[in-house]
Order: sequence, then structure tokens, then C-alpha cells
Amino acid sequence: MTNAMLPHSSKEKVPRLSDHSLLLAAGAVLLGSVALSAILVPRGLVINEGISLYGIYARTIIPYASGLFTVAATLALIAHRSTEPYRKLLLYSIAALAAIIVFVPYSLSPAFNIIHISIGATLYTLALAFALLTSKERLAHQDKKPKALLLLTLSVMILAWLLSAWWIFHTTGHLIFAQIIFLLAFLANASQSLASTDTEIH
Repeated sequence: MTNAMLPHSSKEKVPRLSDHSLLLAAGAVLLGSVALSAILVPRGLVINEGISLYGIYARTIIPYASGLFTVAATLALIAHRSTEPYRKLLLYSIAALAAIIVFVPYSLSPAFNIIHISIGATLYTLALAFALLTSKERLAHQDKKPKALLLLTLSVMILAWLLSAWWIFHTTGHLIFAQIIFLLAFLANASQSLASTDTEIH
């Protein structure tokens, strides 16, 4: 067999999706999963139970879990690629919490409800901390347009985090909208702030 007959795939690098593309795709899947769940159980949009409501119905558990598992897998992959220790720790932690919360439906018992809220609160707080830390790094050397995008997504995250923290303890409100806006803003912010040499193909 001559060299010309050998496959070239062993010598060529296989292209991979950038972190930016992965995060945007994860956001689309998450939004789609919540939209499908809302179609199946419309009352989730008008009662103040948040996204977690879709984790207690048999007809919505699959789209609900699929959206969160997609986000978890995406963040875990990006954490694996990262060379920054604090990024790895935060991303792996957020990914783990996003997956674990699926297995702790709040409706099973008061104890499960407390655990579920605690997991969710930790997840959102770690996500906000990650956004603050990475945005601070990127803002130091970005041009005006990326700075505006980072500041916009970060501001939306902070507002949505505050609204979520307020509505979680009230029987009325719009918790589901605050939560989905926070998560989408987090993924959008990360897609901008992680545009660094840590995730380039060498």
C-alpha cells in the first residue's frame, strides 16, 4: 500500500465547534425545551413555580431534562477545554448542579423542596459569579461593541437574579421568565467572555 492510499484523517485535525457556538446552541436547546414544556403545560407561564414546574409532570420531564442536561454537558465540555483553574471549577460546579437539580423535584416533600431551592440558588449564584469574574477580565481589553454586549448581558443577569431571588419566596410573580432570561443571558455572556486563547485550537 502506497502513502497515497493511506487515509489523510490521521494527519489532519478534526475541526471542532468553538465555545461561542456551543453556548449559543445550548441556549437555543434550553429555550426550545422550555417553549415545548410551556405548550404541553401552559399553566407554568402563569403560576409562580418557575422552570422547575416542568420537572414534576410526566409529559414535560423529557424536554425539561433535555434542556438542562444539554446546558450541563456544554459547560462540562468547555470546562474540560479551559486552562484557567477557577473557570474549570466554576463551570464544572454549575454543570453538576444543572444536572443534579433534575433528580430533585421540589414536589416530592418539604425536604426535597428545600434541597431543590438550595441547589438552584447555588447554581444561579455561581453562574453570576462566573460572569462577573470573566467579564471583568475581558472588559479590560475589548473594543466598544464587545464591551457593550458584555455589559448588557451582565446587567440582565444581575436584574434577573434579583427578581428570581424575590419571586422564589412569593406565591405570585413571574419566576419562570426571570429564570429563563437569566440562563440565556448567562450563556450569551459566557459566549462573549470566553472568547480567549484558552479555547482556541492549537
